[in-house]
Amino acid sequence: MSRLALIGVTGAAVVVLAAGLIYAIAQQEGDDATDAGNPPAPATATSEGTATPGNDSGTGNAQGTTAAATSGGTTGTATGDAAPAGNTTQTASTAAPTANVVANAAGQSGDAATAPSFDVVRINPNGDAVIAGRAVPGATVTLLDDGKVVGEAKADDRGDWVLLPNSAVAPGEHKFTLQAQTKDGVAQQSERMVIVVVPAPAKDIAGNAVAAPAGALALSVPQNGDGASQILNMPSSSSSADIPVGPATAPTLDVIDFDKDGRMTLAGRAPAEAKIALYLDDKLLGSADADAQGRWSFVPPDTLAVGRHELRVDQVDTAGKVIARIVQPIEQPDFAAMMPAGAQVVVQPGNSLWRLARRTYGNGLRFSVIYEANKERVRDPDLIYPGQVLVVPQ
Repeated sequence: MSRLALIGVTGAAVVVLAAGLIYAIAQQEGDDATDAGNPPAPATATSEGTATPGNDSGTGNAQGTTAAATSGGTTGTATGDAAPAGNTTQTASTAAPTANVVANAAGQSGDAATAPSFDVVRINPNGDAVIAGRAVPGATVTLLDDGKVVGEAKADDRGDWVLLPNSAVAPGEHKFTLQAQTKDGVAQQSERMVIVVVPAPAKDIAGNAVAAPAGALALSVPQNGDGASQILNMPSSSSSADIPVGPATAPTLDVIDFDKDGRMTLAGRAPAEAKIALYLDDKLLGSADADAQGRWSFVPPDTLAVGRHELRVDQVDTAGKVIARIVQPIEQPDFAAMMPAGAQVVVQPGNSLWRLARRTYGNGLRFSVIYEANKERVRDPDLIYPGQVLVVPQ
């Protein structure tokens, strides 16, 4: 090979070698930059405490039992075994502050499950009382009579409380309400008021002379004026067994409430979860279902026409067959006539019933007819009445 050709071949080889070296250096610099910006994912702790390789996305799956610690309304969570400091940033699932949840739930006065409530109000002819109910567990419950403190009780760990006033309930009208203070400092008010009428000695609650000691009336009513009343103590009750509390073996009509416009609210008891069909003058009013405590209530769509009527209450099975039945003559009294100016509560006796008129805050007059137990109301369930519906509408 000539000297000129040898120089050309050598020069070409040097150029190729230099180009390859430059490319290799550039590739290495690029790889280093990539590694610096994307570190490998760390190991992730599992519930067993063993480490598993991290994934390329950099997202770890933390498993295991969550321990929550509440302090000042905040919740801290720890999951699995902690990763070495500086390797990862742990993100915990968002959790509602435990203390705030409890406090807010307890503070909702409209929540029947937490607001203090009356279950039992028993008052004998001497005015001695036993009052019990429910509240938030651990809450301090205060009984008020028209705003004046009567006594206090503490709810146990189930939320039950019992109060025996130190002194007898005086003859006359009383308005019992409840206030509660939870352990968290949340104040609550009862949604219902209990109207209590205690007779004077040798008289009944209407002021009429009686030979034997007469009992007191205790009627639970919604404070806002809407809803059915509940009887907690009957004037004619000689023992607690006579008081209409809890599910009944057959349907009862205990109270009819009227507003100032004459609209009715019917309330009574029946076996728990029973289906009830109601008729007025042999025309179907509608149906109602008793709750787990056997209470049922119904608001007819129309007002009661002036005059005497017959109300029928049927307990029916799923096929509409009548299981038990009562019939009660009813009539809307002229309550306005029995409510003299300045009076707050007025009671009048009737035939196996009591009529009660009362003034309410912001709602004017409210009227209640309270029915005593009366076996004469029971009717043959197999008798077919005119207009009777055999299948209760849903």
